[in-house]
Amino acid sequence: MIIDGVQETIETNKGSYQIILKNGKKVFVKNLKSSIVPELEGYNMIKMYYNVPKLLDYDLVNSSITYDYNEGLKNNTLHHALFNNVYVDIDKIVNLLTFRFKDFEFKNENLSVNSKFFIGRLSEIVKYLESNDELYHKKLFYNNVYLGTFKSIVRQVVEGISQNNIVPFVISQGDPTDLNISTNYMVSDYEVAGKNSIINEVAIFVGCYIVNCYYYYIKYMHSPHAKFKTTLEKYNNYVKCTYLCEDDKLIVNFRQIIPSNVKNLILKYLIKVRDIGIIHPKFNLGVYIALRFMSPVNINKIKKVDDKLILMVLSGLFVKKYKTINQIIKFVKEI
Repeated sequence: MIIDGVQETIETNKGSYQIILKNGKKVFVKNLKSSIVPELEGYNMIKMYYNVPKLLDYDLVNSSITYDYNEGLKNNTLHHALFNNVYVDIDKIVNLLTFRFKDFEFKNENLSVNSKFFIGRLSEIVKYLESNDELYHKKLFYNNVYLGTFKSIVRQVVEGISQNNIVPFVISQGDPTDLNISTNYMVSDYEVAGKNSIINEVAIFVGCYIVNCYYYYIKYMHSPHAKFKTTLEKYNNYVKCTYLCEDDKLIVNFRQIIPSNVKNLILKYLIKVRDIGIIHPKFNLGVYIALRFMSPVNINKIKKVDDKLILMVLSGLFVKKYKTINQIIKFVKEI
């Protein structure tokens, strides 16, 4: 017999997450260290457009929010499906993540509105310029292509994004990673849901899925998804590189960085975005994707050289060579 009460608690740097049994029914409770207002506002903005669990209760004073429990958002995520041979309809996932793009209500708005993902993150990566890490000063080469030093790459990202380009906005979930989508096509995590730039959506998606569906987040961040660390060995063979250090040079090559099913998902997503026509063919999307490789995981804190180099080189490739949406599609096909 299962007795009512707390079934599971996960402590993180953002707060605690609990599964509680009440009157024989499971609920999911988030107790956050910060205000729950952004999450409540985001949830209310997207609940009519997306399949979301029912919001049951909230407490502004104690920063807690209670949702109807959904097993899919805990143990049957897209992340789990992609790496455990669980069937998921890729076309349905792509449609879920792009269907709002067709009627982007907010046209021609300044990108600086979305400060959390862009302008706000620039101060974070400027710290790389202040770092004494010797890797950042070496000349990076990938497949005989010179990318510059990592410090020069960071400068180009800062300059490119600081221009505050005018881009279309939509109402969206805002953080389309594989950990926020279930195999029954429900979405979670509403902290940044609501009004988001389409550039934001595409950059997060590409940055996340190219590096094996948040491999770095799972590996290096203390998060509610820590249990997924047990799957790391299943795809460690993809997230690897070989490198040669010659005085002031670093010559890097990747080894099978994107599994075929993930590559299929990325390509279908990018082609759909391109065909909808909301991003100008010549728009420099590369610098925004590069920023996603530089954050949210702080490269300064990554201890394994291979992992650090992969993020540094990917940042350089998207700044230097793969800038437009067509060039990015070409990159995914060839890598």
